[in-house]
Amino acid sequence: MLENIKDILTNKKVGILRDQPLTDTALLLPLITYKNELSLLFEVRSNKLTTQPGEICFPGGHMENKETPEETALRETSEELGIDCTEIDLLGPLDTLITPHGLVIHPFVGYLPPTLSLQPDPGEVEKVFSVPLAFFLSTKPQVHYVQINITPKSDFPFALIPEGKEYKWRKGKYPVYFYFYRGYVIWGITARIINNFMQVLTNSQL
Repeated sequence: MLENIKDILTNKKVGILRDQPLTDTALLLPLITYKNELSLLFEVRSNKLTTQPGEICFPGGHMENKETPEETALRETSEELGIDCTEIDLLGPLDTLITPHGLVIHPFVGYLPPTLSLQPDPGEVEKVFSVPLAFFLSTKPQVHYVQINITPKSDFPFALIPEGKEYKWRKGKYPVYFYFYRGYVIWGITARIINNFMQVLTNSQL
């Protein structure tokens, strides 16, 4: 029995514990060359959207049935920017982010060649703009925190746990990042993923 358990665990692919509703999403950090500088391309979400209208983001969205995260990132970028996904040079993944509200975000970095002509979908994208990568490498984001509290539902079985309704649930805090560039406020998950990208590059002594 012990050997069987060892074999099972040795051959198991490590994943994410999914005993609660989680939604898989993927996005692309598009690198472009603009005015001879390597830059990140951003979208400003259309004000027609019901979710986060007018916010700054990267192209991305929910994974469809049987898609890999890479396929989702490429498809969403193709749809939102009006380009052929085969023209995107996918450079590699960044760290997966799991948010308190149940999103599993798989970020990737890709390069869009200068020959591409962008035709953003007006239903999703108000406009696009770019920021030199050097700006993010030399600029630390502002970081603020929001408090995360556990609030059990009214039907929670308090009688089954020590201290009942007086149980001291752990509290947490969630970082919210901000970058400021020429009137643009790049914040939230987008800024947090940028910061992770910069840490990866800095730690690798780019």
